[in-house]
Amino acid sequence: MNVLVIRHGALGDFVMATGAMRRVRELWPNARITLMTQSFLADLGRRLGFFDEVVVDNRSRNPGAILSVWWRIARGGFARVYDLQGTNRTRRTYRWGARLFGYRGDWISVGERDYELGFPPPEISMLHGDRENFDRLPARYALLIPGCGPRNPEKRWPAERYRELSRRLGAEGIRSVVLGTRAEADEIAAICRDNPDAVSFMGLSKLSDIPDLARGAELVVGNDTGPTHLARLTGAKTVLLLPPYSAHLRLDSERQRSLLARDTVAEFSLDQVLSAVKTLVPSCC
Repeated sequence: MNVLVIRHGALGDFVMATGAMRRVRELWPNARITLMTQSFLADLGRRLGFFDEVVVDNRSRNPGAILSVWWRIARGGFARVYDLQGTNRTRRTYRWGARLFGYRGDWISVGERDYELGFPPPEISMLHGDRENFDRLPARYALLIPGCGPRNPEKRWPAERYRELSRRLGAEGIRSVVLGTRAEADEIAAICRDNPDAVSFMGLSKLSDIPDLARGAELVVGNDTGPTHLARLTGAKTVLLLPPYSAHLRLDSERQRSLLARDTVAEFSLDQVLSAVKTLVPSCC
């Protein structure tokens, strides 16, 4: 039996669906299960261990690319499709197009038959990266994640406050490893410039390295963005900075805290974040 799972980005949404992915594998232990996702998530998908194959769909608007996806679904021999994306694009357009090309199997979209998959928690315990540059890590470090999507500036805590946080942690012997992509290059540079307590890890790790980076960290502090959620799901001590519409993600446990903004996360003072840090690492600050 062949089964297809569809789950595109963003990273945080993909990670939160890993429990459902595992549930599909449990339901069909002997099936050949294929994941359809975006190229930047393909490596993560392979490393999860739930899938026999990963195919790329970058959600192009090109008609030829869309037809190719329809054809692949219809001719893939899939007895069942689990649409974990659940958008109009997948639930309607992809399903309609696949059936137009001859697909006759079951199509289960998120929200339509949740009783089958349930609502299992995310599962990334098996996820490990290559750890290629881990020899550059300080002996004791905190993981700082200052990025967020460019369309959501209200999720961004100012770089100068991350810089001051790193200085306060550095005074306690904990250096800061700053994660991000080239999209956050300015923020990372502002945090690390003339700051011996902070180390840029931009370009030195893959998404699949983030769980191992978090497991080795004494603390994670980050914005409401995919890498922070990937890190916190390892069980690492985490302070998560949330905008008001992300209240459903609020964390308050022995190992994790969140701060919920009224308007934007920029309103959080350094002292507020330090107070949350101290509840998780009493010897800090």
